[in-house]
Amino acid sequence: MRDRAQETWNRVLEELGGAEPPEKLREYVEELVIWGARIHLTGREKMEGAIAAQISDSLLMLELAGDGGDIADIGAGAGFPGVVWKLMRPRWRVTLFERKQRLASFLARTAAVLELEGISVIAEDAARYQAAGGFDVVTSKAAGRLGEVLPLVAGLLRSGGIYVTAKGEGWESEMYEGSGFSLAGRIPLGGGRGEAISLVPDREET
Repeated sequence: MRDRAQETWNRVLEELGGAEPPEKLREYVEELVIWGARIHLTGREKMEGAIAAQISDSLLMLELAGDGGDIADIGAGAGFPGVVWKLMRPRWRVTLFERKQRLASFLARTAAVLELEGISVIAEDAARYQAAGGFDVVTSKAAGRLGEVLPLVAGLLRSGGIYVTAKGEGWESEMYEGSGFSLAGRIPLGGGRGEAISLVPDREET
């Protein structure tokens, strides 16, 4: 298992192109490898490449998150991008919404093992909190089509907030007139995996 963790970390460093990641990111990778062999987190057969790609995508998404602040990751899964963002921006307050109990348990354990402060795991559907409107940034990865996700995002964002996600090719077809959001930024993901995009709510006419 240690050899596989080292191989995975080498793949992550390759994806990062020489950047100096924090040590806790390596510890997170080790947790992903250990638990990925026990429960399905990222895929067992090609785990090393999958983890490296997920971290790379998360870091590109981070570039679109602005000044951050209070972050909500809906459908957080194994922690992409929410845990990665927290490791890179320790002062940000991150809430991970994950309704699958095994994944929520993994996230809670990981936060404890890495001694992360200012991070919460909520093992419920984020839709139960959509009237809160208390987040500066809402993010998700593989959370569904934009037409289905954006109404939830709108309820979670506070005024001036931004939504950051990753989408495959052809995602523009998921946007529609009257969605209430406009494109603010886009960054190509590696390996032809699509784009990281940021969307902002349209300003209300006064």
